[in-house]
Amino acid sequence: MPSPVVYSSSETPNDASATGAVLPILPQGAMSQHSGLEAREQDKSFLGIFSSHWRPGSNGEAYHSLRNDASSSPRLAGYIFCFLANAVLLISAAKFKRIINHGEQRLQPVSRSRESTTTDDLESLIPWKIEWTWIFASIMMIVSLFLALAHFDTCVKPAFWYSIFKDGSITERNIIAIMAFMSAVGVYICTSALSVGNQQPNVYFSSWLAFFSQVNAYEVWRLGADLPTLYSLAADAIQPCTLHWIALLFCATVTTLSVLDLFLHSNRTNYIPLDAVADQQWFEMICISGSTACVSFIALILNQVLSHPITLPLFICSLTVDWKRIEGLILFGMVGLWIYAVFEYTGDTGYVNGPTNTYFGIWSIFLLSVFAFGTWLKYSRQVIVQ
Repeated sequence: MPSPVVYSSSETPNDASATGAVLPILPQGAMSQHSGLEAREQDKSFLGIFSSHWRPGSNGEAYHSLRNDASSSPRLAGYIFCFLANAVLLISAAKFKRIINHGEQRLQPVSRSRESTTTDDLESLIPWKIEWTWIFASIMMIVSLFLALAHFDTCVKPAFWYSIFKDGSITERNIIAIMAFMSAVGVYICTSALSVGNQQPNVYFSSWLAFFSQVNAYEVWRLGADLPTLYSLAADAIQPCTLHWIALLFCATVTTLSVLDLFLHSNRTNYIPLDAVADQQWFEMICISGSTACVSFIALILNQVLSHPITLPLFICSLTVDWKRIEGLILFGMVGLWIYAVFEYTGDTGYVNGPTNTYFGIWSIFLLSVFAFGTWLKYSRQVIVQ
């Protein structure tokens, strides 16, 4: 004897007859799994490693919610990562300080084309940056460890910590903002001219990783607060190259400030003979990076204002301005300009080598300009054909 057909409670007989389909009730676990997969497809976030399980599904019901303690917060991984990055930074800075204090021998990279690192090079480093590198790393490590351990408090003040670290908490947003600001200060101390990061790569990369861990923590916080991430806002902009222009603006600004910092300290370093660089070459490097930052900022504005071609009336005729065409020409010129910068300022015969913000900034701008031009070609084919 055939088993009776069971319809879902939300389905009416008219719906079933209209579709001609028999829809059995799915098990509760299958329904939640289906809604979870649907929500994962809809959720796009910046470095969204922890975000896909923390957004409500399409039916408005949370398929993964916070327990009554803070240990299930998705921002916890950001605090742990910040602690580990600062721990590596502290250990590397302490070992480097021991080398300076006791005059221990350092192994030199084979790829150095400039003068080998000597005692004079170590003495040319700014003393307060050497001291504050390990002091600041210690402070950040203690603070991030305390914030991470507070998530696991189930005896003293669990309700208090839950109110601090729950989704959408304004207090946690302020904590992340303060941590990001402190990490940015640490980046300057550890990676600016004549700092420990220029001689110790672990210090350089750890400081930047600690900063970006807090940037990612803020993106995950926005997801928990049911706000669009900054990455999604840029990626979903009207013009396809908006995200690339933001990245170019950031890298060009950091590179310009780094070149200015090197220029101001050019008479104190022996590691890279910056005192041998002529003022004209300094002016050229500053102009190239500074103009890229200015063009990127203007392009961001024009991407929003000139989304469509406009016609400007002149005295004799009218002029049609198509920003997409101008944007393509600018990006093409930037690719050529930064190819020149890569070959002129980096490499064996260049003035910028090693783990410095200027070196990585030059390469980052070059690669981003190539990616931006490729994106423009992908989405602006009709402009090329016309």
